Amino acid sequence: KYEKTMGLRRASFYDMVTINSRYSCSCPNSLACKNGGYTNPANCSQCVCPEGFGGTLCTGSPNNNIQLTAENYWKGYWISFGYNNKVLTTNYYMAYLIVNAPADKTIEVRVTDMTDFTCAYGCNYNGVEMKVMGDPRVTNPVFCCKDDVGVLNTVYSSKQNPLPIVLHQRYGSSRVSINYRYVDTPLSSNRKTTNGYDNYQYYA
Repeated sequence: KYEKTMGLRRASFYDMVTINSRYSCSCPNSLACKNGGYTNPANCSQCVCPEGFGGTLCTGSPNNNIQLTAENYWKGYWISFGYNNKVLTTNYYMAYLIVNAPADKTIEVRVTDMTDFTCAYGCNYNGVEMKVMGDPRVTNPVFCCKDDVGVLNTVYSSKQNPLPIVLHQRYGSSRVSINYRYVDTPLSSNRKTTNGYDNYQYYA
């Protein structure tokens, strides 16, 4: 699942941790950072947060986020994100979907469609990262090739709630559609489904 993620030029959280550790960058006092964040050695009054988290102590959401509320049946959402022109940029444009559910539930998510993505090793043009693993600091597989095994219509159970979905763009605009819901454990067999979609267009 990491085949297309390898070579991603976007700096990962652990890249920053490693560099700061190697050069002994630190603050006199540490903040009580949450969700795996750490005190920012370049600004000791705030934390460096993993992708999908924000705020002074990493207890909130990052900028450019859209909040979604899961129910106990599949809901749909699509988003267009990026730039209005197809010029390769040097900076990553970042946007976030944050899926929320009751604290005692498990969020499930699946990608149902991807349009105008550039399929390439490293996903350095555009990509979707669903942070379903338990450690928010870890980079999860980044999707940019919809024909790869495990991308479209594969259900992923998240160990995080809320669940951040990270979108990045360097070349034009892309569109991704997702389904999401929350479930109990074990999953019952009488779930209601819906094909209705909300939609949102997001441009720089």
